[in-house]
Amino acid sequence: MTTRSSQSGQTRALLGAAILGLATLAGATGCATYANYPPIGQDLAINDPNVVPLPVLMRVATTRVLQRDAASGDLPDNWVLNLPRGMTTTRARSVLDNTMSDAGVGGGMLVGDSGYLGLPVYSITRVWLRGDKATVDVIRPVTLDGMQPTEENTDGVAYTYQKVTLRLEGGFRPWRVVGTREWPIGLEDRPELFGWPEGTQSSAAVDTDPEFESEGN
Repeated sequence: MTTRSSQSGQTRALLGAAILGLATLAGATGCATYANYPPIGQDLAINDPNVVPLPVLMRVATTRVLQRDAASGDLPDNWVLNLPRGMTTTRARSVLDNTMSDAGVGGGMLVGDSGYLGLPVYSITRVWLRGDKATVDVIRPVTLDGMQPTEENTDGVAYTYQKVTLRLEGGFRPWRVVGTREWPIGLEDRPELFGWPEGTQSSAAVDTDPEFESEGN
């Protein structure tokens, strides 16, 4: 006789084995199907933000946010893209350059680039991948009437921040945004900045992965 508790244990074991199998396959092929950034406890997911398609998800999500801000006139002239801790300089530069190209905007730089201090920051704080579905959180800078800039605001504008959660679908098809949620303005502080010492940035802008080709949203 099989009890409910034993069935539950078997289900958890099978789920754990399936997740472990996906994680092992991702490590062997360099392409993730189950990933979390940042890590969730002692999960079995891929946590390396460099593993494809995580950089692609970051690019597609950030492109949508930048396009929204450009269309509404809210995109700063100069801004910083703050990518997850652990990204390589070459991968980070590729994400930035391809994102600006896809969004049709300029003015972006990475943390550590000359002149980045004091500029408004777009930050990617979460990337979840579940097969052909993904969720990405992007923190965007927002300026409100009456806000007074400080000496730290090198562009003379004061900013608060807003989280935008984007749902994506893709997998064997090009990744695209299928839904967004904008959270109340001012609930988010500017996230911790992750980057590299000034002068160590790679100038490489070309990524050889096919996923970095422009995709329709």
